[in-house]
Amino acid sequence: MPTKPGDPVCPGGANVAVKMPPGQFRQTVAFYRDILSVPVCHEAPDCVSFDLGTMRLRIDRSESVQRPETWLEIRCRDHESAARHLSRQEVPWCDEVEPLADRLPGFWIMAPGGRVHLIRGQD
Repeated sequence: MPTKPGDPVCPGGANVAVKMPPGQFRQTVAFYRDILSVPVCHEAPDCVSFDLGTMRLRIDRSESVQRPETWLEIRCRDHESAARHLSRQEVPWCDEVEPLADRLPGFWIMAPGGRVHLIRGQD
């Protein structure tokens, strides 16, 4: 929750994830890595992250999407206070979209228009 009036509940984050259907994953990774020459931060069989300066772009191969989807990560000082605030605002939760890593402090919400957001606390 804000420490004083006007403080942001969730001031922002630096990660953007693009969930790609399996048939488009390799071409998308090749576009950023080979055509644009964006530096790779992390590479695994189903996930490649790129360094975009102050942002990190993560391309995830996802069986659950029919078309590419962009998901955003929002960092919060206190994700539990943010959860209470967002619940009071009747923001829909969507934790079923993807399991979080063990002990990752956070949860998933759905913004208007269907955009998925990870609301993540400080590690």
